[in-house]
This record gives sequence, structure tokens and C-alpha cells, in this order.
Amino acid sequence: MSLLIENSDPFRRWRLFVTAALLLFLCACSLASSAEKERLLQLHISTGDAAWQVRDYATARSAYLQAHRLAPAAAPLAFRLGYVHEELGNYPEAAGVYREALKVAGIPAALQYDLTYRLALLEAFRLHGEAQLPGLLATLPPESAYAADLQAVLALLAEDGRKALAALNQARHLPLTQELSSTILYHAARAYALSGEVDRALQSLYEAINRAEYAPISRDISEFRELLLSHPRP
Repeated sequence: MSLLIENSDPFRRWRLFVTAALLLFLCACSLASSAEKERLLQLHISTGDAAWQVRDYATARSAYLQAHRLAPAAAPLAFRLGYVHEELGNYPEAAGVYREALKVAGIPAALQYDLTYRLALLEAFRLHGEAQLPGLLATLPPESAYAADLQAVLALLAEDGRKALAALNQARHLPLTQELSSTILYHAARAYALSGEVDRALQSLYEAINRAEYAPISRDISEFRELLLSHPRP
């Protein structure tokens, strides 16, 4: 009986060897596949970033979409894709990207606030989703510039220019990025216009457009300026 076992050992060892070799091969393929996926991901992101810099938003969107398919849970990438959708006027698509990104577990708080703020602005001014604002506002730090600006947006939607200006004055004294500063200045222009102060509204728009080089708000600023200039001055 022992001789039979010993005679069968070479075959068993061979099967083990083949199995181990196959596992190593599959691991190598998996590593190669992961490396290729990462290479393609970075290539698409680089292509998108380069296109964005020269305002070729259609190319940027295509590149970011391909990158997003490779890394659908990458919230920072989703923010870029949503931003480009906004630049192209694809507002429902942008909002959808932001909503999905906000479902990703463990995203940094700062990115969560950025996504929430952009989604809130779309709901307020582009998607007739005013009813969504209180819920989105509740997820932001109450003492942040984002929260103060969204309080102003709610006042603008209620056509209360004075209340909006009070909230925006609070926001201006908080730390601001250049983009957020331009957005707040644009909202201030709308508030001044509601209050009948057209000159101050135009001055605020002038300051806003100078700070909004790559912001989706640029289109809103230009459109609102044209609207103000098209009406006869009293």
C-alpha cells in the first residue's frame, strides 16, 4: 500500500505545481491589469485636465467620462466631471454626478461640502429644485461661507434682497476660495438688483467676472449683466 502511495506522489506534486503556477500566472495578470487600469486612468485625467485648461470642455468631458468608468467611486474625479457638465450647460447630468458622488462612503469633508454646494446651486437656479435646498443646507457646517451663501440664495428665491445681502455680508468675512468669492459677488449683484441698486449690482458683477476664470458661474454672471444693461436706467 505504501508503494502505491509513493508511486502516486509525483503526479500529486505535479498537480500542485501546475495549480501553483496557474495561481501565480493569474496574480501576475491581475497585477498587470491593475497597472494598465491605473495607467489609463491617469492618462484620461491628464487629457481632461489639459483640455479644461484651454476650455475645450467637450474633450474634457469625454476624457473624464472614460476615467469615471474606470474609477466610479473616485469622488474628486466626479467633481471634475460634474463641473465640466456645468460648463457645457448639461445641468441635470452635473447634478446626477454630484448626487452619486455624495453617496460614496468616506469622502473628505471638504469635498463633501464642495459637492453639496454645487448641487444646491444647480437645484436653486437651474433645476427648479428649491425644495431640496433646506436639506442640502443642513449638511453643511452652519458657520461656513457655503452655508451663509445658501442662506442668501434662499432669500434671493424669496425676492428678499436685503436679507440676502445680510447673509452675504456674513459670508464675505469668512475664508473664501477665488471661485466662492466670485459666486458670492454674483449673488450680491442679484441682491442689489432686487433692492433697486443697479449701479452697485453692475460693480459687483464686474468684480465677480474678474475672479471667475474657470467657474461655471461665469455664464450666469455674463447673462445677468446683459439683462441689467438691456433695461432702461431710471
